[in-house]
Amino acid sequence: PDPNRPPHRTINTMSTEAPSFKYTEDKSDPVAYLRSQDQMAREYEVKIQSVLLLQDKIKQCYRREGVNHFQNCRELTKQYKAMTGADDFYSYKPSKASE
Repeated sequence: PDPNRPPHRTINTMSTEAPSFKYTEDKSDPVAYLRSQDQMAREYEVKIQSVLLLQDKIKQCYRREGVNHFQNCRELTKQYKAMTGADDFYSYKPSKASE
């Protein structure tokens, strides 16, 4: 790697979530409420983008494997079903695990 080149940024390095972040529906503190809404929007966008990346991997696997895609791409499709089959996937609320 080139030492003069800045490091590649990833989603994890750009995260601004505080370690003790709490979601709030209380509108009496507008700053905390807006931060909560922003964080939920970021998490939702990350979920959507990770599913889109997995869809691309599945498409590539199907094209590469041809008639054997049922066996050879099974793990990717199981992972896709697990990601999109969650009850809170399409909601704009935080998941149960992150509360």
